[in-house]
Amino acid sequence: MPDALRGRVLSLYMLLFAGSTPIGGLLVGSLSNVIGVSETLLLCAVLCLLGLGGALLYYRRTA
Repeated sequence: MPDALRGRVLSLYMLLFAGSTPIGGLLVGSLSNVIGVSETLLLCAVLCLLGLGGALLYYRRTA
C-alpha cells in the first residue's frame, strides 16, 4: 500500500470498527428491550450466518 493512502485506509478502518460500536449497541439494546434478550441474540446470530453465507457465495463466484 502506498504511504500516501495509509492514513486514509486507517481512518476508514477506525470508522467502521470503532465508530459503529455505539450505534450497534444502541440498536441491539433497543431491540432487546422490545423483543427480549434471547430473541435479539438469536436474530443477531441468524444475521451473522446470513452474512457468512453471502461471503462464501461471493468467494466461490470470484474464485
